[in-house]
Amino acid sequence: MEDKLEKLERLSRLFKDGMLTQAEFEQQKALLLGGVQSPKAPPPVPKTVIAQGSKSDGTARAIIIGILVSIVLLAIGNFIFSDSGPKTKQELRAEDVSRLFSGFDGSHAELEAVIKSDMNDPESYEHVETRYRDDGSTIYVITTFRGKNAFGGTVTHKAEATLGGSSGKIMKWKLLN
Repeated sequence: MEDKLEKLERLSRLFKDGMLTQAEFEQQKALLLGGVQSPKAPPPVPKTVIAQGSKSDGTARAIIIGILVSIVLLAIGNFIFSDSGPKTKQELRAEDVSRLFSGFDGSHAELEAVIKSDMNDPESYEHVETRYRDDGSTIYVITTFRGKNAFGGTVTHKAEATLGGSSGKIMKWKLLN
């Protein structure tokens, strides 16, 4: 008898906590007390409890919105305060000239090819340094390089070239001693 009483109390708590509907409660109570289930009554189905959103959901949304607003403000600030106005002729010329030289080691590819074609051992070519001066219509280039001489010894040489100011093509070149 005590077992039935405990089951009834448990059933009552489930009903009060909202875990069972009125029909489910009555059906289970009838089963417990009488031991007979009515043929028309459906089997008991536990009530699903849906969790409500927590306060942390609102906090997470606020953080995400804050980050997005910060990104937008940074983008607007960069646009407003950037110094990317129209470039001068000198700035455009400097960009064009710098494109003629390797971003890796500063060498001029056409000048390297001409130097290698004049060497005893083109495979031994090693670029050391390239310097240039732009006077607006002509670019003067001096390249320092290493390579093997006819006796197999490694020597350092310099080559001087004059490049066409608009094309960057070699107009003349010579080895320096």
